[in-house]
Amino acid sequence: MTPFSEAAEVRVRKTPLISQDAFEDGTSDVRHVVAKRVRKLTSAIVCAHGPVLPEIVREVGLAAGGTRQASLSRAGDLPVAGFSVLHLSVDQPGSGIIAIETHVPQLVS
Repeated sequence: MTPFSEAAEVRVRKTPLISQDAFEDGTSDVRHVVAKRVRKLTSAIVCAHGPVLPEIVREVGLAAGGTRQASLSRAGDLPVAGFSVLHLSVDQPGSGIIAIETHVPQLVS
């Protein structure tokens, strides 16, 4: 996150509420973190590790007014260094996720 945040001049804010440790020991609050980000109607990057990602993606879908979709499961089931971009509408915030981009690392030889 540091290289991107420096290039984009965006401050990184850390929270243990979406950490893998908190998720595994039952003290995470993914719903709160995601709902807060979605309500702000501004761009945000949420970075977490493997087991937390499906829950984050599911909560984004629900917070944006959408329903469960198979594409949401795929967007949260990522390999190491993979990421998904979830696009929400600023003009129609309750319209759900309007597009999903998933990027996985490619082996360069």
